[in-house]
Parts: sequence; C-alpha cells; structure tokens
Amino acid sequence: MKIKEIHPLNIGIEKFETIQSYFFSKISLNNTLFDKRIRFCAGVDLAYWEEEG
Repeated sequence: MKIKEIHPLNIGIEKFETIQSYFFSKISLNNTLFDKRIRFCAGVDLAYWEEEG
C-alpha cells in the first residue's frame, strides 16, 4: 500500500470537524456502484482511545 502525505495533520479539532462536515455532505447512499465514472475509491477508518493508567 502506498501512502502519500498530502498535508500535515497538526490542525485542531475544530478544523477536523469542519473537514469532516464537508466530506459528510458529499456522501451519497444511492446505489451507484456500477457507475462507469468511478475512477478511485479509498477509505480510512481510525479510532483512538485515551487510556489513563
């Protein structure tokens, strides 16, 4: 897998929320899987837990 860093991730939570809201508005739940215009498909799933010990 190739990972290309396109920007540093040293931004605050408010900026992340703004970015997340932008991409959320782009989600379509319509069945367009077989649309021939699709060229790329990517996904990221992240989870973080803060542990106190």
